[in-house]
Amino acid sequence: MVKYVIGVDGGSTKTHYALFDSQGKFVNFIQGGPANHEVYHDGYEGARKEIKRSIFKLLQQNRLKPEDVNYGIFGLAGVDTKEQQKELSKIICETGIKNFKVFNDAFLGIKAGSDKGYGICSINGTGTCCTGIDKNGDWLQVGGTGWTFGDEAGGGHIGSVVIRKVYDSIYRCGQQTIMKEMLFEKLG
Repeated sequence: MVKYVIGVDGGSTKTHYALFDSQGKFVNFIQGGPANHEVYHDGYEGARKEIKRSIFKLLQQNRLKPEDVNYGIFGLAGVDTKEQQKELSKIICETGIKNFKVFNDAFLGIKAGSDKGYGICSINGTGTCCTGIDKNGDWLQVGGTGWTFGDEAGGGHIGSVVIRKVYDSIYRCGQQTIMKEMLFEKLG
């Protein structure tokens, strides 16, 4: 019987779910909503609904059951502490997938991009985070806690700076900026 592997890159804006067979052959891909519990007003409950909905959709599209999944890798934005890792692991257990790992999504870049399994990855999506794995297998994460706490450079922070600069140029006699035309064109 063929077994399958699910790989998940979960962000604060969207999440990619990829299904592979046990030989590493690509089977299917779907895109879901945010997997980061920190973006939902109801926290883990919002992440629970989205993650479970997307996993079951992927399985259903391929006529599979959770027991057909041999392993899952879940790189999820918002997994910055052991407690968050524990809570999100409970959610994945609810899907029926038995064997899996959950960690911050920034570690995916190292595992996917380094043939040696160690290195450094900096991600700049909705948020920003930097991770590293050394030759001894020690993992380190810096950031990932949001721009409120100094993790500036993610899309959320950059977008708010653009809006502020445009607002200042219009209503506060601020410096004129090319971003005004670009923003208005984008927003219609």
